[in-house]
Amino acid sequence: MSNPIFDVYLVNGNITIFCGAHSESFKNDILDSSLFATLETAKQSKAQELSWATYTDYLGKFGWVLNGRSAQQLGFSNNNLLEVLEQGMGSALPKAEQQAIADAFSALTRLENESCAVKAFIKKLQQNATTSTDSSASISTATLLTIVYSDKTLMSLQIAFETSPPLEMDILDKPRLISIDNGENNFRLMRSSLNERQYSEFRAIIRKKLGQKIETELLHIPLPTDE
Repeated sequence: MSNPIFDVYLVNGNITIFCGAHSESFKNDILDSSLFATLETAKQSKAQELSWATYTDYLGKFGWVLNGRSAQQLGFSNNNLLEVLEQGMGSALPKAEQQAIADAFSALTRLENESCAVKAFIKKLQQNATTSTDSSASISTATLLTIVYSDKTLMSLQIAFETSPPLEMDILDKPRLISIDNGENNFRLMRSSLNERQYSEFRAIIRKKLGQKIETELLHIPLPTDE
């Protein structure tokens, strides 16, 4: 059986996974718009709930059509990010996409520690981090993921968690994550789709505003071969 088709990018340190085959123009529209929304959001607030609302509001302005939104408080201990993602999404994560995400995470964990992608991912976790008030040996942080299904459905996720230092790529597949016990939601999800005709009105403007950041903040992750 052949492996699922997938493609992985880091968008300003945030993971974006395309499941299935998609046109380059569609990928660019998703990557550019999410990058612009991320950069604009970072200028306004670091608070997770406020930043999530600002980020998703920006996407809505560019033609990301909201089809559903949810937030919940998950309990987990000694889990990896893939397990927390699967727990939060439940039946909303088809088997094919689940396998593609697992393969994408595996590709990310195989990267050299000194690679630009690893440095970007860790830097973003550090920017989102706050030291726990209960223990200086733990760090509370959050990550943002975008999953594009084979049918072009978009899943935007914000996952908050606690872990012991150092922050490393192995949070993707090692049992290092613990839920933050503060009574607040730690898993936020937005289900949407891109109105490509509407986005065409913004495409040139966004690309012009992003400028060189398209080259520096959008990192395509090389996929391992079977050899």
